[in-house]
Amino acid sequence: MNSPTSLAPAPSRAPRLEPDEAHPLQLAAYRRMTPGQRLAMADEMTAGAFALQEAAVRSFHPEWTEAEVRQELKRRRRDPG
Repeated sequence: MNSPTSLAPAPSRAPRLEPDEAHPLQLAAYRRMTPGQRLAMADEMTAGAFALQEAAVRSFHPEWTEAEVRQELKRRRRDPG
């Protein structure tokens, strides 16, 4: 019988850093980016945040219709507090 496939994450190639070590390295990486690269990264992060928010609404309210979910997402973006 074959052994089950491991679900462990693949090892990272980057060294693991503490937050105070990573901060200067992250700033240096941002400074090397072009404005277009930084904008693209911000767009990706925004899309990811919106997707997480949508998933949360759907998780808390699985009975809601698509229109109700969209309405709630619009409300949250108008009044995030």
